[in-house]
Amino acid sequence: MKWFIVLPFILCSLQLIAQQSIVRGIVSIHNSETNTGKRQFVVNAQVEDDLKEAQPTLTAANGQFILSFVGKPDKSAASLLVRKTPLQVVNEASLNAITGQSDWVRISMALPDSINEYRRKIYNVGKTQAEKQLEQQVAGKTAQLAKLRKSSVQDAAQIKQLEQQLFELKDKGKQIDEQAKELARKYAPVNLDDASPFFRNAFGLFQRGQLDSALLILGKVNLANLAYQILGERQKINNLQKELAQRDSIQQQRSGDVSEALRFKADLHATMFEFDSTMVCYQLLLQLDSTDDDNLFNYARFLGWLNQHDQSIYYYSRLLSIYKEKLPANPSYYEPLVANVQTNLGSVYMEKNDFSGAETSYQEALRLNIFNRSAEPLPELYESYLANLQTNLAGLYVNKNDFSKAEAAYLEALGHHKHLAQINPKLYERDLAVTQSNLGTLYANKNDFSKAEAMYLEAFSILKPLAQRDPRNYEIDLANTQHYLARLYNIKNDLPRAEENYLAALAIRKQIARTNPRAYEPDLALSLINLGSFYQKKKDSTSAQAAYLEAVGIYKRLAGANPQAYAPSLASALNRLGDMYLNKRQQQLPAAEAALLEAFGIYSRLYKTDPQVYEQEMASIYNSLAGLHAAKKEDQKAVTTYRESLTIYERLTKADPKAYEPSMATIQENLGIHYMELKNFRASEEACLASLSIFKRLAVEYPEVYELNLANTQTILGTLYIKMKKWQPAEKQLEDATLIMEKWLTIQPQIYLTTWGTSVVGLIELYATIEDTVSVETAKIPLFIKMGYWYDKLYKFHHKEEVLRDAYSNNRGSLAWYLLFTKQFKEAQTVALQGLQIDSKKIWIKTNIAHALLMQGKTEEALKVYQELKPLKDEEGEALKSMCLADLDKLEKAGITHKDINIVRAYLKKP
Repeated sequence: MKWFIVLPFILCSLQLIAQQSIVRGIVSIHNSETNTGKRQFVVNAQVEDDLKEAQPTLTAANGQFILSFVGKPDKSAASLLVRKTPLQVVNEASLNAITGQSDWVRISMALPDSINEYRRKIYNVGKTQAEKQLEQQVAGKTAQLAKLRKSSVQDAAQIKQLEQQLFELKDKGKQIDEQAKELARKYAPVNLDDASPFFRNAFGLFQRGQLDSALLILGKVNLANLAYQILGERQKINNLQKELAQRDSIQQQRSGDVSEALRFKADLHATMFEFDSTMVCYQLLLQLDSTDDDNLFNYARFLGWLNQHDQSIYYYSRLLSIYKEKLPANPSYYEPLVANVQTNLGSVYMEKNDFSGAETSYQEALRLNIFNRSAEPLPELYESYLANLQTNLAGLYVNKNDFSKAEAAYLEALGHHKHLAQINPKLYERDLAVTQSNLGTLYANKNDFSKAEAMYLEAFSILKPLAQRDPRNYEIDLANTQHYLARLYNIKNDLPRAEENYLAALAIRKQIARTNPRAYEPDLALSLINLGSFYQKKKDSTSAQAAYLEAVGIYKRLAGANPQAYAPSLASALNRLGDMYLNKRQQQLPAAEAALLEAFGIYSRLYKTDPQVYEQEMASIYNSLAGLHAAKKEDQKAVTTYRESLTIYERLTKADPKAYEPSMATIQENLGIHYMELKNFRASEEACLASLSIFKRLAVEYPEVYELNLANTQTILGTLYIKMKKWQPAEKQLEDATLIMEKWLTIQPQIYLTTWGTSVVGLIELYATIEDTVSVETAKIPLFIKMGYWYDKLYKFHHKEEVLRDAYSNNRGSLAWYLLFTKQFKEAQTVALQGLQIDSKKIWIKTNIAHALLMQGKTEEALKVYQELKPLKDEEGEALKSMCLADLDKLEKAGITHKDINIVRAYLKKP
């Protein structure tokens, strides 16, 4: 009965044998046969798998090993570990094997120093030859351009085409360093001992800097023809199953050789800026193997670089599907690959304004959390990936108005970039500066202006010397930082520095956009939008309108071709243009309405698809439309629309008060003005006081930014209190506003004169209104003195304006009259003379001079003046002698008289 015991053992043994699988391999010294003529093998290298599923083994004298997996089926993923001190594995990708595979795993090792030296040589050749080729092509096209320009019959289209080609060459030249690194990364691990003869020969010529010769060898091989032959053979294999085994082996070897050469050829063409030829190579590669991850990744990235976003997304998505399918079997290997693809994919989505797609990709990359792992032998590589991912994620949060998350992501990216810049400033300084500039813009959006300025200036200090040394690579980054620095100075009302930086950025962007409009016109349009806002602040409506219209024209053209990317920018430009038409001295309501309704239509569509992103834009356009309704006397519509805008800002302010309180205060102020026009004074006061409360607090923290807003609100509130006959509150608000404005008037009189004049006129109007309610002459004197004080200040700036001259001289004449009732006769004479100096046509003022002289006992001088006045009439036709007699009666009745007063009366009555 023992066989009952033996049988289970036999069955179990048979089952284990059935599930046993092996991986065969060979380990040699990297490029040893190519360099010395004889292949050198690595003996006694320890080989095992990372999961300890196979029995560890050592390599034999010929470098071969067999790793046996018991209980693991064929076609399972296995990650190998190969160790031999002091050597390192060069082609790490070969360590990822498949159990039961027929091909031997070929692993090459080398000393770390020799690996690094080999990588540097490839990098230096790639960079040097690319720069040389770029210089030759630029020189050739420059010569063609010069020849065309000298031609008597110029071909404008060809000149423009050459200019475009020149710029694109120079623009792509910025990637030379990165391309050279990529060449080193891709080809340093390639063991030339195992490569095909034509690849090995071509690569040898490349190492000597003979790229043309390398391409010649590859051209002679006719890789395209070989690729098509392989494709033809595959078809035969499908049709001729009998020959499958033999032909499959042959074509796999040839496919590998041709693919390897095609990849190298594609990189050579890209290095030499021959993009069409590059695409042909990639298309052939994908026809040979549509699932090859290297080919898919490189082609997707290349298409993204050429701004072919949809195609790039398509190939990245295909690659993700492949990686995700393999991920469960080998997560340690595929997680970094998935994260890298997701990061790149997110960036492409961001360029399309597909924020949902971008966030999904970025969060997936971040979720994997693989970037914190060390990545020998270049640990800074993963830190750079993580920093860039956090920067991209922060940009996404800014677009979604989630400033808290954006700041956290930017700060993490900034920490990584600072560390990287310390390790390798040449490679990472630019990334550090761009992150600082982006963080500065975030702080500006949050109204944290001191932090914003600090970030911008740090970025500027890095980029300026870089742009001076290498304008081609760094000028555009410098322009971006200067543009946002100018915007900050504009907000802070430092207009000279704002203008200086706006114009510097605009000059760079205009020059670049002329040669490559497709890439850089959006930046130019953004400069024009902000410049238009600057001109509006300077009261230069003509320049503002021109800038806005040019920006709208650019965005309309771009949005026509790519609405998803540029419709939001077009709506913003139209909103600014509509506001400008509304706020011009002579409103252009039809033009304002057309622009604002078009902007509203775009924002409404965007808001329906992504309300979180476009909520603030909807609040802004509601505010503008409310202003339009108010200008058209559509009062109820205006109130309703202001309320809609305010509701949104109240909700946003609860989440982030620092970012949205200023906008909410502005809406409340606008609503207060409208209620005042409707004579709903209580509602107007409530809205204005709410605005005042916010601006008062902000002006304490950021006086250079919000003092002017505070003064404007105080002026509006003062005007309201005059209408409400609340004299003391009106005076306080207007005086406070005027004191603020006087400070700014000394800084930029031509900019702030009008705003200051508004508050001053408000005070004069207040005193004049009070004066109308006072019946006692002596009580009017302080009011006229106050009015005179402000008239005097206005007159210094507006002495040529007839209306002011008329009002000011009347004030002086009236004050002289009231001073007579307090027996300030000399003062009355002085004030009256001032009135005549201001406006000599005001003859009636001389009556007060005559009265003042008489009351001082200067009768003879007084009679000379009366004699001059006796035959004259005032501007309304009243005889001045009658006016004088009436004045003398009023003065005597008030107890103001002189012993010679009857002599004067007799003289005036005498025919």
